[in-house]
Amino acid sequence: MHMTNSRYFALMDLARTELILRNGIAKQMFKRQWQPVVSGATMRFKRAIRPFQKFTVETQALYWDDKGFYLEQRFVADGKTLALGIVKAVFVGPSGIVTPQEICRLVGADETSPIMPDWLASWPDVENAIEDRLVA
Repeated sequence: MHMTNSRYFALMDLARTELILRNGIAKQMFKRQWQPVVSGATMRFKRAIRPFQKFTVETQALYWDDKGFYLEQRFVADGKTLALGIVKAVFVGPSGIVTPQEICRLVGADETSPIMPDWLASWPDVENAIEDRLVA
């Protein structure tokens, strides 16, 4: 008995929703008719989450470019990482993609992205390769 992989992604959705509510993006999102959308996600599982085990989901923005936020989401219990997900999240409005810089400006956050971690640098290449296969 363990938590299925689809539940991890559902809980990550809930954690991102909580983040959007806490940091003030939700107010801007509803006001401007934006929709949060995951454009890509990957997950690694290290340890199973047992039935009724207490754990937390920690979410942090690693980096953002002109289209979306790259977020790390960790499942943690007793100081150990159980699973780690990386998500590229975008906001889409009536006129298309809303830049992370605009979102940061509207909620009073620093518009400057942290430097992309070295280990994340190949993600855009992988995304582009997959997208090329989608249109073929």
